[in-house]
Amino acid sequence: SQVEVFEETESLIDSVLDGYNVCVFAYGQTGSGKTWTMTGGGGADNAGLTPRSMTTLFTRIGEMSRTEDVQVSSYFLELYNDGLVDLYFKLDNPRGEAPKLDIKLGERGARGMGW
Repeated sequence: SQVEVFEETESLIDSVLDGYNVCVFAYGQTGSGKTWTMTGGGGADNAGLTPRSMTTLFTRIGEMSRTEDVQVSSYFLELYNDGLVDLYFKLDNPRGEAPKLDIKLGERGARGMGW
């Protein structure tokens, strides 16, 4: 169930709040349930990993805000047919075409994204 998936990954929120970068990567064949697992649908009972995680994260940040300064930055990407899609752009511009993103290899071999 969506609840069980969230419970298995909820400890990653502790890592985020400890200052670590976290990535959740859903991989599988077309129709295997990646989008359902990540986003869910049809109300709070069927919310996927992303909305449950964001709700929990920002609730915990709100609880910490009396004693801590917290800064949040995030990416929300989809790798589809060898191309990266900026899903934040798609949320704000459902009919617009998202800018092309590239995966680049840095000087020290580090990978990153470019617009």
